[in-house]
Amino acid sequence: MTTDPNLWQAVFRVPQADADSATDWLTETHPDVLSVSAFEEIGGDYALTVLFGDEPSRESIDAVLAEALDDVPGYSLEQLRNEDWVKRGLADLKPVRAGRFHIHGSHDAPAPGGTHSLLIEAGRSLRHRPAPDHDRLPAGAG
Repeated sequence: MTTDPNLWQAVFRVPQADADSATDWLTETHPDVLSVSAFEEIGGDYALTVLFGDEPSRESIDAVLAEALDDVPGYSLEQLRNEDWVKRGLADLKPVRAGRFHIHGSHDAPAPGGTHSLLIEAGRSLRHRPAPDHDRLPAGAG
């Protein structure tokens, strides 16, 4: 990973019927495309976000889109900032006060006096884990 990535992002909207084929075409046939993400929007259209490793020309994007779609949609193109995305994400995770409990992550300041500190890391707390298997306890044991 470089410390100064040169990532460019193009965003365009396509009808639902074209979203899967455009995503497949872009990811499977074009080496300049690093990734494609498709997000459904209100109304049924999809926003496709395409990442490029180097600045693409508008002509090359138009050519790629023309291969994948009947009508080339308008799109935005911008260079992405080199940013610490983990730090940015943690900045949005604020402590929660629930009665006498102060629920926070390790990136937060210590709990204020008079509260009980509950440290919960987002990575661990949001990871999917199977529920405990209480169904297999013998009758009367739980």
